[in-house]
Amino acid sequence: MRWGIVHREIMQLAALILIAAASFSFTRLAAGSNRRMHTRDAATSYEAGQRALRAGNAPLAVTTLRRATSTERENRQYQLALATALAAAGEFSAERQVLVSLRNETPEDPEVNVRLARAEVRNGNLLPAVRYYQNALYGFWPDGQMNARRALRAELIAYLLGAGQQGRALSELLLLAADLPNTAASHNQLGGLFLRAGDARRSLAQFRSALRLAPSDTVAFAGAGAASFELGQYAQALAYLRNSAHLSPELREQSAIAQLILANDPLARHLSAQERARRVSTDLSRATQRLSGCMAMQNAFGRPAGELDNLQADINAITPRAAARAIQHSPELTEAAVDLIFRVETATSQSCPGATPFDRALLLIGKQYGSQSQ
Repeated sequence: MRWGIVHREIMQLAALILIAAASFSFTRLAAGSNRRMHTRDAATSYEAGQRALRAGNAPLAVTTLRRATSTERENRQYQLALATALAAAGEFSAERQVLVSLRNETPEDPEVNVRLARAEVRNGNLLPAVRYYQNALYGFWPDGQMNARRALRAELIAYLLGAGQQGRALSELLLLAADLPNTAASHNQLGGLFLRAGDARRSLAQFRSALRLAPSDTVAFAGAGAASFELGQYAQALAYLRNSAHLSPELREQSAIAQLILANDPLARHLSAQERARRVSTDLSRATQRLSGCMAMQNAFGRPAGELDNLQADINAITPRAAARAIQHSPELTEAAVDLIFRVETATSQSCPGATPFDRALLLIGKQYGSQSQ
């Protein structure tokens, strides 16, 4: 009797176990099916969002991609796509929230940091933008993406230069130079960035490296000419610029100014006494015209001439002494004339518009010799 009861209870327990196992299997199968259905729905929403983005319908893209991310919350690809759609729709605050959430999960992810950097650039936030750029640069980059990493550092440098951060830009430029492929295009890019950062010497070295690799590269000739001009090497600047096929308006003006400097510098070496005197006379005449025109402009606006009056007095005093014969026998008088011309051109450039390439040439001649008024 007792054995029959035990046997019945064992059978009941076994039945319950079988029922539980079947129920668990069914639930698991149902959950798996439900999960696969949600995954398919999320993928469908993602594809729809991508199509809407390509069609320029950012609001629809945001709606469908939000549906995808709400279903697949851990899917990084969907989150990045949503951030792109939010930016396209002008929802920048929401875009940043998505990106910050992603970064909290993967702080060293270069792509997320880059997107945050560009978002901060767009919002005009210098320090956070630089921090995110640097986080991206020092994150994990696969071997096949080193070119992309260099391009990103160049992007940061260009941003710093645009923001007036020359010192920071130079630091990044030196890092970029240490990791530069030996190609003419790379040297040209770096030369241009060094020039923008105010380091004309390193700029010229990069453009010369480009020319060694590509002797007919007109971009390198133009860059080398611009860098030589900034270094005050005007004859060399002209030689480089003559080999560049298509000069920008700025470079054409630099070429013209370099020619004027070489033709009108009274303190250049190996000039005859007559030629030195001729140059002083020509330069002094131009400075006198510039000063007279500027004083007339100031008077027309009822402004006090001030310093210009004093310069006019100095012009009146030196002009009779700067006759050809006196200049030929007085190097000190030549230097005094160059200094006065520089002071006139400096004062008029600050007071009056209308400076010509000749005026700029006279300014640079004075700077070249360290005029006393600098």
